[in-house]
Amino acid sequence: MNLVDVSPTVRLLIAAITAGLPTLTVLVSLLINNQRLTDFGRRIDQRFADTNKRIEDVKETLRAEMYRVEQVLDARLRHLDPRPPTRPHSTRSKASPWLVLD
Repeated sequence: MNLVDVSPTVRLLIAAITAGLPTLTVLVSLLINNQRLTDFGRRIDQRFADTNKRIEDVKETLRAEMYRVEQVLDARLRHLDPRPPTRPHSTRSKASPWLVLD
């Protein structure tokens, strides 16, 4: 069978299949990859959210522990120095108005 002997309709069908099948394959693979990338993005977003929550939990725990340590140190210092608390005085120097230690 020679290609010259084939009818124009068959030639058109062969050309459509030859061009259409790879195009359809590429389009389907693009849709599949797009879905995979969307799923991957969701997983990454979820991991970041989980990591941020863990960081916030650790910060909250550290704040509570630091507050507890501060309270213990204040109690010990009050025990060592039974004098009533006084108002802190200013440490500004008259010679250097730019140095402020308040």
